[in-house]
Amino acid sequence: MENASKALLLAAAILIAIILISLGVYIVSQGSDVVGQGGQALDEVSIQQFNGKFDIYEGTKTGTQVKQLIKTVSASNTSNPGQQVHLAGDTSLWEETTSNDGTVSYKAKNTIGNSKKYNITTTPGASGVIETITITTPSTNP
Repeated sequence: MENASKALLLAAAILIAIILISLGVYIVSQGSDVVGQGGQALDEVSIQQFNGKFDIYEGTKTGTQVKQLIKTVSASNTSNPGQQVHLAGDTSLWEETTSNDGTVSYKAKNTIGNSKKYNITTTPGASGVIETITITTPSTNP
């Protein structure tokens, strides 16, 4: 009888240990899910912050604003070599150069009239980050 009661106590202790280990694994997995969701939210904030630099230029803008946009794109490309933004549309408005490391930079040309109006649209890629900015000259321009 003595051996049977010791065996039951040992079995109960092993069962409690298994339950505690399972509970620990469950808590850790739930915590990693929360951390993963926090990382996704941070990514969304990073995307909004990155896109915000360019979204303010979307729509019909003056030549002065187009020149500033071109400077902003070049600065962004220099500071974020892995996330290049490309200009498209009326290529007579800027000069494009590509460095040895693949960084694309742009310089506004004098053909941009400060008081002229230009249409600007942004195009995000699959990740939601703006990849292309299109600058066009409307047909009716002062």
